[in-house]
Amino acid sequence: MALLDEKQLRDRLKDLLPSSKRSWIYSAFISATAAEWLGNYLSLSSESRVLVRGRLDDVVNGVCDLNALKLLLEKGVNVGMSSALHAKIYFFDESVIASSSNLTAAGLALCQSPNIELGIEAQATASDVTIAENLWRQAVKVDLSLLQKMTDYVEGLDLSKSTEHLIWPGELFVEKRDLYCSDFPLEGSLDQPEWNRFELLAQTTAYRWLLNEVMKENVALSFGYLTKKLHDALYDDPLPYRSDVKQMLSSLLSIVDRLDEEKLQITRPRHSQIVSLRSLVN
Repeated sequence: MALLDEKQLRDRLKDLLPSSKRSWIYSAFISATAAEWLGNYLSLSSESRVLVRGRLDDVVNGVCDLNALKLLLEKGVNVGMSSALHAKIYFFDESVIASSSNLTAAGLALCQSPNIELGIEAQATASDVTIAENLWRQAVKVDLSLLQKMTDYVEGLDLSKSTEHLIWPGELFVEKRDLYCSDFPLEGSLDQPEWNRFELLAQTTAYRWLLNEVMKENVALSFGYLTKKLHDALYDDPLPYRSDVKQMLSSLLSIVDRLDEEKLQITRPRHSQIVSLRSLVN
């Protein structure tokens, strides 16, 4: 294994891209310059894929270029989005490169003033493949039709207002991914907009998990039952203590109780907490 700076990574990709049947590139950010460069070297196959974070605020702030995704789709590359993605990996037949370099001109030294980046190349293992495949399985798959709808939505935004904490509407972006402690309101993050505005809360993975559990059972659920379900659903390794799971759930229910006047209702019989659908109560 050896460290690769941004220029060495670019040159290594030039070697690997044309000869690899499997080319998986996962990068939080993407630029049109880098996508065009990639297309010039990529050996297209059904195994060609690019996974980006793709959040609406990324698009509006220019770190995720929808034109770059269009270019790749038109070349036959599979494209996905995962809103929690921060990793940057370049995965080929026999090797995988983990790097700080995004798929951008600055990240791959395709401009005069690139970022200072470092990465490392190693032989790909079966475990590496499983991790990468799991990320792809949970991604929102993007085609030209969906991309056009996203482009139209962005063009219709009033960007004279704040561009922080923008989210895609549910009809464009519905994500089903593994559940982690970081998806829940934690100490130090309670002032974030998603925990103070229902329209943002409703799009969080934590709220969607809670709503899905209640809708699936179609009955009122106790705090104890939900604690066990949450503990079993978390993918963190190591798993948190049960006491920490209780605190996470308690924080979420407190926020739901304060903000949700549409779907879920929290009641407290005998000093416990019960979560139910408002449609069942009313």
